Amino acid sequence: MLIIKFLLSLTVLFLSRNSLCLAQGTFGVTPAVIELSLGRGGTKIFSFEISNNSKESPAEFKIYAMDLEADREGNSDFLEIGESKYSCSRWIQVEPNKIVIAPGQSKNITGKLIAPASASSGGYYSAVICELITEKPKVNKGTLVTWRIATLVRVSVLGGKIEKEAEAQDFYLRTLFEKEEDGEQGLTFFVSLRNQGNIHIKAEGKLTVLTQDRKRRGEVDFKAGTGVILPGHIRDFTAAYDKFLSEGEYIARAVFRYGGMNSIEKEIPFLVTAGKQNSDKAAEGNAVAVSSLRLIPEKIVLKIPAGGFRTAGFTIQNQRINNLRAQVSLDKEGGIENWFNIKPLEVTVDGGKEAKFLLQVNIPQGAKEGKYTTKINIIPHLISGPGQGEEPEPQSIEVSLEIPSF
Repeated sequence: MLIIKFLLSLTVLFLSRNSLCLAQGTFGVTPAVIELSLGRGGTKIFSFEISNNSKESPAEFKIYAMDLEADREGNSDFLEIGESKYSCSRWIQVEPNKIVIAPGQSKNITGKLIAPASASSGGYYSAVICELITEKPKVNKGTLVTWRIATLVRVSVLGGKIEKEAEAQDFYLRTLFEKEEDGEQGLTFFVSLRNQGNIHIKAEGKLTVLTQDRKRRGEVDFKAGTGVILPGHIRDFTAAYDKFLSEGEYIARAVFRYGGMNSIEKEIPFLVTAGKQNSDKAAEGNAVAVSSLRLIPEKIVLKIPAGGFRTAGFTIQNQRINNLRAQVSLDKEGGIENWFNIKPLEVTVDGGKEAKFLLQVNIPQGAKEGKYTTKINIIPHLISGPGQGEEPEPQSIEVSLEIPSF
């Protein structure tokens, strides 16, 4: 029989409340994480609450412990007891282990954890599972659906050496964007941290971009979620650097802090090239090709009544090292070009610099209500020397205009 397991845990979703939504209502477990510290041979009592927010029917759960595993993205999975090296599932007893909760009610579950006297110091982990046994969704024939919610138990066994140690492994820049939306986010950097200690750590990091002479250009945070890394595990972190960078050579510095004052620092050089003719330079190593121009914003949205007037601004950033001459015009296909005025219509933008533009919109008094679209076209010309030039790729900004009815 095919068994499909829907595993919803806040160790995965990074929320303050673990919940399971079905057609009949919402069921929840709180807290999402239970932290315990005790010595070898010690005992700790803990508790959590299961709630049935359904207005229609009672819910019956069976409650038991399972081992916990985490992948490189921080997502959790539940394993049979004994499959995890750092499991404390066999140390846990819960009472009651089966419970019925009336609609709109909550009940408290008490757990007892007894650490063996032979346990080594360090971190141990388990998930206390609450499995819904009254809900039997009908799916394909021969398929059983099991609904589970869980609270994570993290245990620190004291009395010996607690080792909090991590190292940075891979650190690289994605050389080619697999999806168009990735390119819009900026340059995407990846770092992998390995927990070499005997207890979980929580890491948070920053990416700083430096010039070759080590002048700071900007920084962004690594996406970390909870940032928790279990012992013996590797966790991947990403940072999308979305700040303005013209083509050139740079240094990326990743700094992570964990376990109090502990820190990890790693650097890599990387190259930014601009324009189609330089895209082959980004085929190897930590390099990335960007467009000659970066437009901010990429879309202008306006809502103006008939007879109304508005202004908006947009910016062209020259990501080339050479100067560019940019000619700006409004697309004529929409038949509304007379409603718009752009200043200036032509500008020279130095390499690595930007130019700002003003868009004035004047809607005629008798304009028909509805939605209109047009484009601001930017035609760049590369100034590579007296009498010489090349034609970088044209770009455009979408303009969405709505004339409301009254």
